Amino acid sequence: MLETTRLILMQWEAKNMAPFAAKNADPDVMRFFPVQLMREESDSLTARFRDGIDERD
Repeated sequence: MLETTRLILMQWEAKNMAPFAAKNADPDVMRFFPVQLMREESDSLTARFRDGIDERD
């Protein structure tokens, strides 16, 4: 975990996946992205983020 006075960065956890997937499926949130993501796609993206953080940790 990395913490400053204004920001906390931490590893992705299982509890983060559902809210992240909901945002990725929201047309308003994703209006500037090429596509909205299905739950499986969002979970895969989360796994890539988690793996990337583990590799650099």
